[in-house]
Amino acid sequence: MNIHGGFPKTNEWEKIKKLYFKVFPQEERLDFELLKAKAAEGKGSILTLFDDDHDLKGMIYYSQYKKIIYIFYVGIDPECQSKGYGQMMLDHILKQFGDSKIILLIEELDANAHNIAQRIRRKNFYLRNGFADSGQLAETLGLKFELLHCQRLAADIEDYKEIKNIFIVRPRSPLFQRPPPTPPQKTAKGSGRQNMERSSHRTRDSAIWC
Repeated sequence: MNIHGGFPKTNEWEKIKKLYFKVFPQEERLDFELLKAKAAEGKGSILTLFDDDHDLKGMIYYSQYKKIIYIFYVGIDPECQSKGYGQMMLDHILKQFGDSKIILLIEELDANAHNIAQRIRRKNFYLRNGFADSGQLAETLGLKFELLHCQRLAADIEDYKEIKNIFIVRPRSPLFQRPPPTPPQKTAKGSGRQNMERSSHRTRDSAIWC
C-alpha cells in the first residue's frame, strides 16, 4: 500500500470521485467540483491510498490554515474496511502535522438515529487512533456533528470556524458565484414541476455553501 499526497492526476480524480460517492451519503457530501477547485487553489489537499495495482483503497480530504488542519473526509473502500487502512492514513496525518491542531467532525451520537450503532463504532475508532472528544457540537450542511481533535493539541469550535471560513471564501471565478435565479417557468398555476425546480435550486445552493 502506498500513501500519496500532492495534486492528483486526471485519472486519479476519477477514482477519487467514484470512492467519494460510494462512501459518503448525499446529505454529508459537498459538491465534488468544489473540492477539486479548492485543491487547485491550495485550500484543500488529498491523501490517497493505492495498492500495488494502483487501485484506490482510501482517501482523506483536508484543509490547512496556519497551524490548524481540518479533516473533511476520511473514506475507505467498504470492501477493504477493518484491515487497518484507516488507521494507517490517520497515523500519516498525525505524524505529518505533529505541531498542528487537527480537527474532524463525526455524526452526533443521537440515541434516536437509525444508525446509532455505526456512529458509536466510528467515534470509538477515532478515539482509539489519536483523537479526543472536545465536548462541543458544530452544525454544517444542516446537520449536527461532534467535534474531535488530536489528543496532543486541543482544539475548539472557534478553530473549526476559522478554517471553515478561510476554505469557503469565494474567489472571483464563475465556478464560485451563486447561479442566477431560475427564470419563471411557463407552467400552470400551482404546478408541481415549478415547485420542485425551485426546491431543487435551494438544495444545490445549501449543499455547496453549507
